[in-house]
Amino acid sequence: MGINHPFSNRSIPILDDAPTTSRLGEVPVDDRDLRYSEPLADLRELGLAGENYYARTDGKNEPYCRQLSGSTSRLLARRSVAEKLVEIDRGLREFGLSVWIYDAYRPISAQRSLWQFFQNRMAAQNPSLSNAELDAEARKYVSDPRKFDPDDARTWPLHTTGGAVDVTLKIVGAEKLLDLGTSFDDMAGASNTDYFERQLLDDKIDSRDERLTGRRILYWAMRERDFTNYPFEYWHFDWGDQMHILTLSAQGLAAPKAAWYGYVPLPD
Repeated sequence: MGINHPFSNRSIPILDDAPTTSRLGEVPVDDRDLRYSEPLADLRELGLAGENYYARTDGKNEPYCRQLSGSTSRLLARRSVAEKLVEIDRGLREFGLSVWIYDAYRPISAQRSLWQFFQNRMAAQNPSLSNAELDAEARKYVSDPRKFDPDDARTWPLHTTGGAVDVTLKIVGAEKLLDLGTSFDDMAGASNTDYFERQLLDDKIDSRDERLTGRRILYWAMRERDFTNYPFEYWHFDWGDQMHILTLSAQGLAAPKAAWYGYVPLPD
């Protein structure tokens, strides 16, 4: 990669007891918080780069290879989330890097399509698993939308709040994204954020491995602006939603009692 960044040598914490999306209902959402009604902002209008992965029509969005039903080509996030991403992007550009956004706000219709895709795929790959086991495995990577109720905070998938974003890194002026070890939405152990930290501890990779240092830069650039990372997906970060609170608690950090971003419908 050849990028000299202070975060390259800063290890990502290893988290052995990571919360999954099955626990989102444990965290209340405070609808009295002023941020609860914060509008969604268009990330590309703010100068951020990206393309909604689920809305691609060129087939270059494995493992789907098609546009997911119900997806939107827009890249939206809550205003404060968007402002934080702009700050992160500005800081990275000093080192020749930039933020690339795969996905942010996701309509509930797209969430249903995503859940069904992975349910079908996991069932085909693991025919011996029971329905309950398949559900538990899927919830590591996808919020379950089947009981969605716009009036019940226990049923809100993360990306329907506008507080969750899927991001990676890009070299300024280059076409290709950085190689961080797996493709986006590769639901395998290598997508765990700390995967290469564990590989390093086991002497299986060198400390200069670009997949390791790239993940470190992304992780800490986002953490410095108060985002938390979902440990099963190195690309997924939260601020203000229920997973944000769960992750802070799991890491032993001070956590608010409630999230402040809840479900918001796709604006016209």
